[in-house]
Amino acid sequence: MLPKYLKVKGFRSYLDTTINFKDFGSMFVVLGENGAGKSSIIEMITTALYWINSCTDSKGVGMDDCINSDCDFFTIEFCFEMNGIEYIVKTTKYRGESRELEFYIDGVNQSEKVTETQQKINNVLKMNYDTFLDTVCVGQGKSNRFMNKKPAERKETLMQILDVQKYETYEKIAKEKKKVLKTKIDGIEKEIEILEDRSSNDDVLIEQLELYKNELKEIQDEHKKIEQDLEIVLKEKTEYETRKKQIDNIKNTYLLSKQNLNDNKIELEEIEYKIKNNKYIPKSFDVEIQNLQLQVDTKHEEILKLKDDISSVKSKSAVIDSKLEDFQIKFDRLNNYDKHVCELCGNEISLEHKQRHLKEIKEQISNFKSEKEKLNQQIHDLNIKGKETSATGKELSSQLKQKTFEAQQNEKYKSELQYLKTLKKDKILQNKSLQKQFDLNKEMFLSLDVLEERNFNDDELKRSLQDVNIKLNDYQDKISRIDETLKQHAKDNKLVKEYKTKLKMLKQEFTDYGSLVTAFGKSGIPASIIAHDIPEMEIETNNILKIISNGTLSIQYITEKKTSKAKKTVDTLDIVVYDKNGFRKYETYSGGEKFRIDFACHIGMAKFLTKRAGASIDFLIIDEGLGSQDDFSKQKFIESIHSLKGIFKQIMVITHIQDLQNAFDHKVLIEKDQLTGSKVEILS
Repeated sequence: MLPKYLKVKGFRSYLDTTINFKDFGSMFVVLGENGAGKSSIIEMITTALYWINSCTDSKGVGMDDCINSDCDFFTIEFCFEMNGIEYIVKTTKYRGESRELEFYIDGVNQSEKVTETQQKINNVLKMNYDTFLDTVCVGQGKSNRFMNKKPAERKETLMQILDVQKYETYEKIAKEKKKVLKTKIDGIEKEIEILEDRSSNDDVLIEQLELYKNELKEIQDEHKKIEQDLEIVLKEKTEYETRKKQIDNIKNTYLLSKQNLNDNKIELEEIEYKIKNNKYIPKSFDVEIQNLQLQVDTKHEEILKLKDDISSVKSKSAVIDSKLEDFQIKFDRLNNYDKHVCELCGNEISLEHKQRHLKEIKEQISNFKSEKEKLNQQIHDLNIKGKETSATGKELSSQLKQKTFEAQQNEKYKSELQYLKTLKKDKILQNKSLQKQFDLNKEMFLSLDVLEERNFNDDELKRSLQDVNIKLNDYQDKISRIDETLKQHAKDNKLVKEYKTKLKMLKQEFTDYGSLVTAFGKSGIPASIIAHDIPEMEIETNNILKIISNGTLSIQYITEKKTSKAKKTVDTLDIVVYDKNGFRKYETYSGGEKFRIDFACHIGMAKFLTKRAGASIDFLIIDEGLGSQDDFSKQKFIESIHSLKGIFKQIMVITHIQDLQNAFDHKVLIEKDQLTGSKVEILS
């Protein structure tokens, strides 16, 4: 992996900055005050690649703390090259929200869901976050990361470096295949056992089959004999029942014709009785009905005339009532008028004049009352006459209704009489026909022979035949079942051969996968790879350690050790350190010596990893860590770094030590401004 550029917005002290690594040369030192953002370069790279940095856990929890306090989000775009291919990773995090992730290979977008995209990035890098820190980056105060790990953890890191973890997957797949095959083998063996057990008694079945066939032959003969006997009996019974049925039909026909003749005579007598008692009167009611209708109409006209007369008299009476009321008002007004001069005409009103007018008005009122009484008497007389006329009309209407009903009933009786006479003629003709038919049937009935009663044993034969059929079906079913069983056993035997052939192949495949499990296990190919490659990594480490320790220190990787009982060996990765006095425990060395050992192991693994196909590391980061070294050791360390030029295409050193800064021609200064954030400047 060789970085090309890093574009960042809103990450820690970086508000909007682009870092172009291609401008820094093959080896450069990063300078700056504490807090300027030197180590943040490493954090931005690991955040882009793994979504992990020193402030988060392994799942990236705590990433919001990396967002600049003046921003709502950060964006990191990291471009690097590996094996001639350009990769771009762009990740964005808004405060309180999930991250966004994009991945490009040679400009082609490979992004999917975040999880799938991260897996694609991991597949390209071929190392996890911890391995990255153990190889690519010598972190500030973390140069002893690898040495302080437990042997098993160091072995795990080494397995990642050597890319042998894939064999764990292969081993797991092989074990799963073995498990599936074992299930199939067990199932087939069980099936073979069942099938062979089924056909183990075929000889007994064949013997039983022959016995059933012989017994079936006897039952079939018995069945045939009963069928023949039954056929004869059924034929005789049919002839007998046919003759009996003929006799019964003739008898029934005779009795029926006799009954029909008697019924017809009774019906004829009933018709004659009804004719005799019919109430039809041979006369016409039309004249009477017309006269009554005329009288009713006349009375109705009289009533209407009376109603008109009454209405006319009442109108006259109303006029008189109105006049009476007017004259009475005049009389009362004049009688009560107490003035001597008329208010209307202005003439003088004398007592004599007043009395004379009152008398005249009174006479007129009297005349009107007399006329009113006459009119009331006329109305009274007309009402009495109207009631008498109405009563007479109602009586005539009742007579008309009754006479009309009598006429309708007489017509009904007439129609009924005509129908009865016609029916009587038909019954007389029918009686002659029935009499003739009866005489013929009687003659046939009297000529019949007497048929003796007979019993037949067909029911007994049918029961016997049914019993034999049950036996026959039972034996046929037994024979069929044995035949089917023997046929199935023949198929089973063929299937057993096929199963055994398949079983042989599966067992061979099972053995092959067993060999693969052993080969892919830790003691197989991984152990061989480690055993083959550890010496080379050990040589690379000791070459570095020899330079920075002036040849006083060396290490040895031990990948196996015996258990306490020395009965077997277990996998490990112990590191033994040798000096001029032999080997000593790592913990007994001074801080400066430990740093040299740690640095040598770190660089040794990085150098080795660069030689592994598909896991190219062209970039090395060294962050501080030299404060405990003396001048000689610092010089040796500088020489070691310069010696790595041929191994890594680019080396970045972050330090405060002046001697170390002066050892590099290319210097990059990082300064932090309160307004614009951290900025990167090339000094030389």
